Amino acid sequence: ERLPAPVGFEWLAGDLHVHSEHSDGTETVAAVALRAARAGLDFVVVGDFNTVSHFRDVDEAAGRSGIRVIPAQTVAIDTGHALVVGSPDWVDLRIEPAVWAAEVWARGGVISANHPVKADSGWICPLPRPVDLAEIWSGNWDRRHRAPLAWWMAAGESVAPVGGSGWTGQDGSVELASPVTWVLAEGDDVLGALRAGRTAVSASVD
Repeated sequence: ERLPAPVGFEWLAGDLHVHSEHSDGTETVAAVALRAARAGLDFVVVGDFNTVSHFRDVDEAAGRSGIRVIPAQTVAIDTGHALVVGSPDWVDLRIEPAVWAAEVWARGGVISANHPVKADSGWICPLPRPVDLAEIWSGNWDRRHRAPLAWWMAAGESVAPVGGSGWTGQDGSVELASPVTWVLAEGDDVLGALRAGRTAVSASVD
């Protein structure tokens, strides 16, 4: 059963923060996609650290799993971790963040601040404009720690809320598809929905 949506739109469920064997994950992109499909997701964003080598595996993974597999790059720098979605090129973390961020936005991509209040990798990176998205629910958040919500509310209405598991494999401390980011997409345009800020976050697909 699908959630009610305006004509021409559909709520799609996804995990915005998943890693594969191309960085610190333990499974192939195809295996991650199959796991996401079994969890009831419509899409999964695979954002490996500082690489786009996994981009070449996305089409096969989507075909095998039957869900949308969206390639992304997690740019990990000393001022925070940013998920870059919708940019086909590798982001060179050695250049100034303002420069690569401007290039991402010029190509129509979106930037999300992953776990913006995490102790060792919270988002303190100065950019010429606010990020597009903020991961207000990251992994096994206990729902009582209010700092992520406070960060997002202080960021302003232009920053849309998202969630992601940070899943790296079965041996980790988090579960895939927990939490879930919902996007109100026109057709299956997940990136367009993220760019427009049509998002919601829940504990699971249920």
